[in-house]
Amino acid sequence: MFLLVAIVTAARTLAAATSDGSDLPSSLLLAATLGCFAVILAIAAAFGPLSAPPAALTWLATSPVSRRGLLLPRFAAVVTAGAVAGALFAILVLPYLPARDSVALVGLGLALGVTTAAGAALTQVVVRRPERLLRGTAAVAGLAAFATAFADISGFWSGPPVRGLLPGGAPWVVGAVLTGLVVVAAAYARLEAVRLPALRAAAASAAALTGGIGAADPGLLSRVTEDRRWQQRRLRVRIPLPPGSLAVVGHDLLTFFRQPGRVVVWTTLAAVPWLLASLSESETLRAAGWLLAGLLATGQFTGNVRYDMDRPTIARLIGVTDRRLLIFRSVLPTVLAVAWSTGSVMLALAPDTGNVTTAALLGLTAGPAVAAGALRSARRSFVRHDYPLIVTPMGVVPSGPFVWAGQAVDLALLGTAPTLIALATRDVDLRTIVAQAVFSALALGLFLRPAGRSQWAQGLVRRGWAMIARAVTVIWRL
Repeated sequence: MFLLVAIVTAARTLAAATSDGSDLPSSLLLAATLGCFAVILAIAAAFGPLSAPPAALTWLATSPVSRRGLLLPRFAAVVTAGAVAGALFAILVLPYLPARDSVALVGLGLALGVTTAAGAALTQVVVRRPERLLRGTAAVAGLAAFATAFADISGFWSGPPVRGLLPGGAPWVVGAVLTGLVVVAAAYARLEAVRLPALRAAAASAAALTGGIGAADPGLLSRVTEDRRWQQRRLRVRIPLPPGSLAVVGHDLLTFFRQPGRVVVWTTLAAVPWLLASLSESETLRAAGWLLAGLLATGQFTGNVRYDMDRPTIARLIGVTDRRLLIFRSVLPTVLAVAWSTGSVMLALAPDTGNVTTAALLGLTAGPAVAAGALRSARRSFVRHDYPLIVTPMGVVPSGPFVWAGQAVDLALLGTAPTLIALATRDVDLRTIVAQAVFSALALGLFLRPAGRSQWAQGLVRRGWAMIARAVTVIWRL
């Protein structure tokens, strides 16, 4: 209730402050709308959206109680969350619209949010495997939003200005409200026919998410999510693998081809640094965006490395050492990181430097360092809550989550330092390429080094993290 009051108050304030001189292209507004739609559907797919606690599911399965009555509070919460999300999105774009369209846009956003949330609930009731359809629709909407924004920024296509986009606000709002009411009524009427397997799957997914968030352990969340994802898949085709240790690389390739959605995301993330360079003049944002996008793109295909880390008996069954298994597992992520880095650096630097070959060579040499960071991220353990606390004026902060997050970025940050400097300064020469090749070789080579030769390095790293934690604590106390 307080959130709705805050939304109404903010809408009235922004409606009074907006001007009639907005020149925001409608293509960017369309991209933002599709992005908001994709986020709502992704959250709905992760949490159900309809679910019930295990005790309620047991009651549903063993007694003739009304399912509609048990799910009605959750259904009302889902519809309310959709309304709040739609209204918040409308408020974010209010400053770019004429004042006379503000009320109509808030009502339209609220109605579209309700329609999307109720449609997700209806999908869960009607479709046998709703999470796959919801995730697929969210992915398509996200790609459409990215393509629309890419077309507008590159100058390929830009819609008319948003000014006067809703010349007749009342018909649009009335139509959206009626559509939302119809979808809500249809979902409410079909609540009695919801399938128990869909509710159990939603409850398991929600429990995994809330458990990982509540324990402040993203590592636990990623492991549970990955295990549930493969448990829900049915592999219909059996492909023979090569004999010997090459079967490890073949298994990684097989996993790669069985994840077409992640391949699309991996390809799309290559354009993120170029978009950041086009939208912002900040050198730090451009370099940090490239590094984080590279770790995210390559980290999608390091699930097998994490699986081997948690189960050391796999190396014994194959007949290799843990380090040798890691070397074989690093082949595919390194190749993908090199390909991604080449394309992304070429897109980000070629327009400024005018030399495509130099930019491509820099990205080619930076790929192994990005792969080393992604592999280190995959081999992280759970969050250590026994690390020293950081004392701040507002209380103590556990250092374990920060150390866990830093274990992914530290190696990639050091290994890609020449490329990050080149992205920030938009200047590339032969010395930068040679330096990046040396840094990448050191980063990947030291990460894949034999364990017996690295005790001094591991002790140095542990002492370094302890010194950093103590230094941060002393600074906050001062």
